[in-house]
Amino acid sequence: MDNFFTEGARVWLKEDDQYLPSTVSTCSGGVVVIVSDYGQFIKALQSERTREGVN
Repeated sequence: MDNFFTEGARVWLKEDDQYLPSTVSTCSGGVVVIVSDYGQFIKALQSERTREGVN
């Protein structure tokens, strides 16, 4: 599995054709939690998120 999420990393999260400035909160057991600067929590399987969706 390609592990390109690092806890604390700053990323741009693409949601509904918008890019949200965000931070990777946790990443373990194949689950990643990303928190946008606007307080939105996104929890997903690592395999569901691609480099194109998280830059």
